[in-house]
Amino acid sequence: MGPDVLPANSGTVLGRYRLIEPAGTGGTARVWRGRDLFAGDDVAVKIFAPGGEPAEAAARETWAAGRLRHPGLPPLLDRGRAAGRHCLVWEHINGVSAGELAAAGARLDDSSIARIAVQLASALWHAHARGISHGDVKPSNVLLDRSGAARLVDFGSCGRGGAAAETADVAGAAAVAGALADPRTLASPILRCLMQAAEAARARTARQFGQNMVSAARLSGIDPARLGYAAASPAGPRPRVREGRIRRPRRREAEGR
Repeated sequence: MGPDVLPANSGTVLGRYRLIEPAGTGGTARVWRGRDLFAGDDVAVKIFAPGGEPAEAAARETWAAGRLRHPGLPPLLDRGRAAGRHCLVWEHINGVSAGELAAAGARLDDSSIARIAVQLASALWHAHARGISHGDVKPSNVLLDRSGAARLVDFGSCGRGGAAAETADVAGAAAVAGALADPRTLASPILRCLMQAAEAARARTARQFGQNMVSAARLSGIDPARLGYAAASPAGPRPRVREGRIRRPRRREAEGR
């Protein structure tokens, strides 16, 4: 049974977000596709079940969102409480999850696999450089928009980094890309790299994984520029972050109705 969260007829939360339809359910929360009645944009509204564990997951996601700004990580737009439950409002991604594609039997070509892997590596390197591990990298937590770009979501299980957690993240990224690979092309350099990263994750970092995927793309005759914004990002230096330079999400004190 999913979390005990607001029913479909609950209307508007936080005074401005109308719930349209459920978009997914996890262990501690349900996600809705909603509409920002002020801006007119679609949003993803995550409403947590009551209790201590869901409240902790909401706090972890909010903590991570305040420190991360990356094209592969949807931004947190708003937060507050709705009918006594924690509520987070995210940018809506118009697409499907890697898990849905894999379950439907979809298989992607090497170029698409490489692009997804490098984008996930870039997002993870950004998070790891700031002392944050995702903690639950899996196909259902990777959304692919209509251009095929990968977005990593759900930092409810995130932690404060560390070698074990970070290498588990990288192994998860390899598994996500591998789940969408065509088994008939397992001899390709792209998929050999994925398999090696999954089998020896303890020797991989997000930076190394991203670099390896770019190298494997070249070996496959794929122009690394086609992999998108993330192709060069994992190879960059660890960024220095100053407190106060990261945009904090808006906080809404009043409860929605």
